[in-house]
Amino acid sequence: MDYVVYAHIAKDIEGYAYIGMGNRDRPRSSWRRSDKRHVELIENGELEVKILGEYETKDEAFLHERHLIKLHQPHFNRFMYHNSHKAKPSSELTPIEIKFRKIELAAFRKRRALKQQTV
Repeated sequence: MDYVVYAHIAKDIEGYAYIGMGNRDRPRSSWRRSDKRHVELIENGELEVKILGEYETKDEAFLHERHLIKLHQPHFNRFMYHNSHKAKPSSELTPIEIKFRKIELAAFRKRRALKQQTV
């Protein structure tokens, strides 16, 4: 498999610290990271790496990465993909995109209900 989707887990951050994709070396690389704290955690070896999936193509890995970011809202990439990509009309979605969209919608509704309970 040429591409992996991975998560960074940090002791002091609840949930996933970061979800990303790339080749097998990418999870431990601090190159081209935008958040200074994230770079420090990587360079100091303070992150646990968890491989979440392995893929033959970059497109497959990207789709899974995007889905997991929407679902888990990791600390260092919370706002990725929320408004940066226009949604396709339902008629143009692939079966896997439909599946991911349903999961994301259910997770959004659950988060919203939990927020309303705590207010």
